[in-house]
Amino acid sequence: MKQLWYKKYRPKTLDGFVFVDDHIKSKIEEWVHEKAFPHMLLAGPPGTGKTTLAYILVNECDFEDVDVKYIAASVSKGIDTIRDEIITFVERSSFGEMGRVVILDEVDETTPAFMTALRNLIGEMYDSCRFILTANYPHKIITPLKSRLHTITFNTLDKDSFVARVYEILTKEHVQCDADTLLEYVERYYPDMRRTINALENNTVKGVLKAESKDATEDDPDWMKEAIVYFEQGMIKEARNKIVSNITDSLYDEFYTMLYKNLNWFSSTDDGQDAALLVIRKAYVDDTVVANREIVLSSCLVQLSKISKKMG
Repeated sequence: MKQLWYKKYRPKTLDGFVFVDDHIKSKIEEWVHEKAFPHMLLAGPPGTGKTTLAYILVNECDFEDVDVKYIAASVSKGIDTIRDEIITFVERSSFGEMGRVVILDEVDETTPAFMTALRNLIGEMYDSCRFILTANYPHKIITPLKSRLHTITFNTLDKDSFVARVYEILTKEHVQCDADTLLEYVERYYPDMRRTINALENNTVKGVLKAESKDATEDDPDWMKEAIVYFEQGMIKEARNKIVSNITDSLYDEFYTMLYKNLNWFSSTDDGQDAALLVIRKAYVDDTVVANREIVLSSCLVQLSKISKKMG
């Protein structure tokens, strides 16, 4: 069976990995050099490399394969997983000098009881085991657990490195493409690297990258389409009511991106659009750290409505 590009080109070392910024890159390189890292939480939208980075750290720090435990926490999220799988694993002696490491993928989908038990276990096992947790929605994780973890947030990725990486993949696959077409894909799917690579592969025909048809991305739910019409008509309160009544966790990131790309909905002036951008940016940051995302979103839309009335 043909190997999908996003699997084929998943980096196994720091070379080829797209970081958030140079500061985080330097910190990761320091951990790899010292072959030591703290318990950590890798948080951010799907497709930004969280699980990939977890495996890179394990590989670069020379953990033995038998000393690594991967758990899809979104599936194995019962409290019995802590007792039957994790505790049983971490209490055994490691085969290598590095100790043991547990990778818990999408821990934000587990229960509060699971997180509480994990919090206690992490505190007990610092000398012999490391835990790497990933989460798409870190606001769901209980604060006492997060306080035991070094958090790296992947809300954005270095855009130049992002473009360079997808271009490198196209080059290795001998795909012909023009810069404008490639940038259209980047603008549409950034910072989701996995989704970008999948779209490039699906739209490469006989070695040539084709522009993605508009219909291929018009999959917004009806309520979102109605909200967009309200925005375009300047009816922001009506749009807000429609959105907060229907939006799901998986659509928040996409929605904030849509607001960012349509600043003209809120003002026709440069100053007004700058003000709207700052409001959206603050809400996007706050969204990752609060327990109630709806309040942040509602507040954002109220402020955008005021900008529209004052600076439209």
